[in-house]
Amino acid sequence: MKKNILFKVVTFIIASCLISCANDDTNKQENNKSVKTKAYSSQVEEAKALALPIDEINNIPKSIKDKRAAAVILSNYVSIKDSLYSIDISKEDAQKLGVDADLYTSILQDLELSNKIIKEARQKGEKLVLPDIKKEAKKYRISNQIP
Repeated sequence: MKKNILFKVVTFIIASCLISCANDDTNKQENNKSVKTKAYSSQVEEAKALALPIDEINNIPKSIKDKRAAAVILSNYVSIKDSLYSIDISKEDAQKLGVDADLYTSILQDLELSNKIIKEARQKGEKLVLPDIKKEAKKYRISNQIP
């Protein structure tokens, strides 16, 4: 029971990395690729970019959509190293993909918080199996026919 609750907490923190908000609009991207300024041609395109069902995208504030879009991009670069999460892309390279610097920093902080909770749980003797975010993102793209 205790392990199940802890796993849910860790999963919640990881999920919040994907959906929490960021409010700083000060960073501009090369070639206007910023997720903050991205205009989607349809709700279907936006839903795919956010990895959400179409019926959910209208109820989400813009700041949360921005962070979620950035997290979806960064999910391709999250790996497990030494039994903790790591982002395998620099802030500068992430910016080239459209991830604003403040969003990158915020997502990195969320992962660091997740890692802290994971470490604390393991110190208490909890056995955790971390979901492979990169593999889950790949499965999502394949199942939803996203390149």
